[in-house]
Amino acid sequence: MEAEWEQAAKTVAGIGSPGHQQNQIDHCCGIFVDENDNILIAARNNHRIMEWKPGARSGQVIAGGNGPGKDSYQLNQPTDVITDADGKHILICDSKNNRIVRWPRRDGQKADMTIKNISGTALVMDKNGFLYVSDIVNDRVVRYRRTEHGFEANGTVIAGGNKEGSNCDQFSSPVNVFIGPSQSLYVSDKGNHRVMKWMDRTKGVIVAGGHQETKSDTELNAPCGLFVDSSDNVYVTDYQRSCVMRFRPKLKGTIIAGGKDCGNKENQLNHPLGLAIDRNGNLYVSDYGNHRVQRFSIKKPQPSPTPYSNSNMKRRIAGSGTSEKLDMCNMNLTYQHMEIIARDELFKDKVIT
Repeated sequence: MEAEWEQAAKTVAGIGSPGHQQNQIDHCCGIFVDENDNILIAARNNHRIMEWKPGARSGQVIAGGNGPGKDSYQLNQPTDVITDADGKHILICDSKNNRIVRWPRRDGQKADMTIKNISGTALVMDKNGFLYVSDIVNDRVVRYRRTEHGFEANGTVIAGGNKEGSNCDQFSSPVNVFIGPSQSLYVSDKGNHRVMKWMDRTKGVIVAGGHQETKSDTELNAPCGLFVDSSDNVYVTDYQRSCVMRFRPKLKGTIIAGGKDCGNKENQLNHPLGLAIDRNGNLYVSDYGNHRVQRFSIKKPQPSPTPYSNSNMKRRIAGSGTSEKLDMCNMNLTYQHMEIIARDELFKDKVIT
């Protein structure tokens, strides 16, 4: 028996309409759920990162919020956020400024480290502290080594970078990255409607989707956020069909949340982007078009398997990073959250409409 989620979601951040008040989100992109179930949100058109505590009716600005700009105290259309290894800083994809910035999580007034010249849309950190960034403009994934004061200025291309295309060594708008079991790199290849798994730098293999743009309930149409469990099952948001899908190895996908047409009801999504999962197995979705974050509660009761855990990946997990048991019904998940940018004018030359 596999894990299932309630289809009626609860809104846990935002009020469903765009705005700049503390209880509003103007197009939410990347999300992150920490060990205390606080939700970090990249509020793209608010040019800020917000934190929402469990049960709160409004959020707190923890980075940016000073209007769009390129100064160290500003952000310009941020698309993703994760916590750094020390837990005291956050890392942000500052997309319009073509940079990754590090910001103190508590009482931070400005960025204290910058990686320049990278068109990043999503971030992930592996067990060794390497930072991976999906570069949507250059159709590649870049890896950065940690240094004494942050990260190296010039990273290494670890996947793609062979011009835009559909071959197994190419991408077309890679929008999200994930480090799975065995340290394999997974990439949401949005323009090719597929998820790729890379074991080395030469080429990847298709593990989900890969057909032409389709409305089929078993295939992908613009995949975005993703994560992978210890059995190599792939979970991904389908941006165009407004749902979350699960792909078992070598099998077609199934819808596990949303998919009830595009809308704003409790069982509907409107172009979902980011994914997160908390320590209890509840699924969080960044509902981009509805300016809200939705939580789909896992159905109870369930057995309690030991999840795949990576003690050094706790910057992107919901939980402590230890082998705590999740009620996930024979499914061993990492707690790693996924988040991703939407199709819009920001990358209009690169993103498939």
